[in-house]
Amino acid sequence: GDGGYSGLPGEVVGIDISNIASVTATRNSITGLEIPEDRSNAGAGGIGGGGGNGGRCAIGGTGGDGGSGGTGGDGGLGSPGREVHGYLINRNTRFENTLVHQVDGGAAGLGGIGGDGGAGGTTGGCMGGANGTGGQGGNGGLGGDGRDGGKSYGISNEMDNTLVNNTVADIIPGTSGIGGAGGTGGACGESDPLSPDCVPGIDGSDGISGGPGEAFGLFIFGGEPIIVNNIVANPQISHQMAIMVNAFGIYSPDSVTLALDYNDVYGWFENYHNLAPGGNDISADPLFVDAVKGDYHITSSSPAKDKGLGSSSGFSLPTDDIDGDSRPQDDSYDIGADEYTTAPA
Repeated sequence: GDGGYSGLPGEVVGIDISNIASVTATRNSITGLEIPEDRSNAGAGGIGGGGGNGGRCAIGGTGGDGGSGGTGGDGGLGSPGREVHGYLINRNTRFENTLVHQVDGGAAGLGGIGGDGGAGGTTGGCMGGANGTGGQGGNGGLGGDGRDGGKSYGISNEMDNTLVNNTVADIIPGTSGIGGAGGTGGACGESDPLSPDCVPGIDGSDGISGGPGEAFGLFIFGGEPIIVNNIVANPQISHQMAIMVNAFGIYSPDSVTLALDYNDVYGWFENYHNLAPGGNDISADPLFVDAVKGDYHITSSSPAKDKGLGSSSGFSLPTDDIDGDSRPQDDSYDIGADEYTTAPA
């Protein structure tokens, strides 16, 4: 029989405030939403049954032909990777001084292995007459297809929310599922002498592997959000083009109207999708202290330092940062959740 399909996944959410209206979410941190081994692999196809043996003959007659081997079962279809969201926000939320990093899409399930074809049956023997033909080998089953890796979202936005002075970094697409190997064709049935008419079974084709998932720093599902003074960066994977092809900084499925300015959007295959950069946006490595070890404070030489929108604009800005350090420390606000200071709180 064919292998069973693997189960379909749900989604993983770090913090879901999509059903809470008019709240302020501040000084939070989401990290390590990584589920690379959270995959459901498909079942393997069953092995084809062996062909029946040919009957013996009367003296001087012809022996019976061996039966053909059964076809191996096809491998099952792997599951797609889980979707992983750092935050889901909705309903006029103010979202500030928050760090979202290392959010990985789920790994896709592997395709099932095709079952091997059954061996052909042995020819029937005959004294003083001709032996029958050995049975044909059964064909190997097809390998099951792998599926695409899961999508990952740093912040998923709906409606008219305000996102100010946040850092979203290292949002990684889920890895793809590899297609299962095809089954091996069954061998010819035995005969004496070996019959030239007997053909072994054909090997099954390997399954098709899926592709990597997609990654989104900020995903704008709808509304007219205000997005100011945010770092949206993927500095750790900017050199890995195989992954980066599916990675987007600020993404909108459709053209939308929003206030977008004084952000640092850097290191994505597309920094903006269906959106134009803000007039004072920059695209530069924010120079975190040590992103590999999870330290997303900015250094003194960061291009995000003193490049944010200032309080003189009249726009409501936070008066401290994610660590409780007061803002601004110098002439203007820093971009991102961290305000650089030589004497942190």
